[in-house]
Amino acid sequence: MKPGYLTNAEVSALGWRALVEKLGPATALRFMMQHERGEGDYVEWRQQHLGKLTVADWVDLIKQRRKQNGLKRRRRKR
Repeated sequence: MKPGYLTNAEVSALGWRALVEKLGPATALRFMMQHERGEGDYVEWRQQHLGKLTVADWVDLIKQRRKQNGLKRRRRKR
């Protein structure tokens, strides 16, 4: 078939195959995730689900959960 006559699904399949062949599956997936459009309004979703939580609030919540679960802070190896 000539490229002009391919369906959108066929173009996607061929493109995915080319990416996987050239980049490998993991890197091809990373590439696709960078270009995925997503949907909806993130700001609206965040306000509905997270409210007015600040970074400091998140840090406190994480510390509380770790304490409840008996987990300690992991240190990065240098």
